[in-house]
Amino acid sequence: MRRGTRCGWLVVFQWLLTAPSLCPAGVIVSGETYTDYDAALAGVDAISSVGKISWSGGYASGTYLGEGWVLTAAHVASSSTTFTFTVNGTSYTSSAVYVYDGWSGNASAGGDIALIQLSDSNVASDGVLLYSGTTSSLVGQVVYLSGYGKTGTGTTGATGSGGVLHAGVNLIEITGGTRPFFSSLDDSILLFDFDNPSSSNDGYPWSADSALAYEYMVASGDSGGGAFVIIDGVTYLVGVNSFILAYDGTADGSYGDIGGLTSVADYTGWIQSVTGVDFTVSVPEPATAVLLSFGGLVGLRKRKGRRRAGSSP
Repeated sequence: MRRGTRCGWLVVFQWLLTAPSLCPAGVIVSGETYTDYDAALAGVDAISSVGKISWSGGYASGTYLGEGWVLTAAHVASSSTTFTFTVNGTSYTSSAVYVYDGWSGNASAGGDIALIQLSDSNVASDGVLLYSGTTSSLVGQVVYLSGYGKTGTGTTGATGSGGVLHAGVNLIEITGGTRPFFSSLDDSILLFDFDNPSSSNDGYPWSADSALAYEYMVASGDSGGGAFVIIDGVTYLVGVNSFILAYDGTADGSYGDIGGLTSVADYTGWIQSVTGVDFTVSVPEPATAVLLSFGGLVGLRKRKGRRRAGSSP
């Protein structure tokens, strides 16, 4: 039975940052393997533009846009003044950091988005296209989540180390500013939950009572990573991994936890004003989206039972 109330919510806003380590990323469905997830997501080429952002004492994720620019989360870019961005086996140093001027440090207020300019614009990545439609139109769309976060399963949560790129899928179900509990969240936030394919007891009244094949939840280390949607056969970056909410007070990426994305559609003007580049193209509303299937990727499983002050030299 789904949880029918917001009373008793003990919420943790968990930044998806972590200390350096070496192992797989993101939380997967119990009983599945990262090998299977990697094979299923291999057809989503844009995921290869997601790189690891590291600095003294920590690391997170970011997506290479092109022209020497990396998009990440504001809380990531606020962690240091210099960064290393590694993508497709090659590392690059930052030359400047720009945190969204509306970022307050409060995840619920939105604006968790930032840009890192690399010292080299000749990067081993094709870059990505930014979604330029409306945030609300993304509700109901399959989203491809990616990053370098910690490993684990829905049963255990993120208990292992991270540092390797992995990805999975989920379903964007609501935006901030809607539903009783989420009415205080900014409407530029996209939300999804981690469904358990073997249980009917972890859902919410607004949640689809099913899990997708290769259902996935972000974890520590995934902050700033890319979230993609495929529309008419073209893959667009629609969100930046921001936070996890937990009903049980432990935001570890276990079943029932809720992931929050910063919708890039609300910040494309700011991105262009900083970079001087328009990374968007004309895009149809997702009502016409084609939800592609990579080896049954989007098949349903029925339930059983934010220039910042200073820049690098």
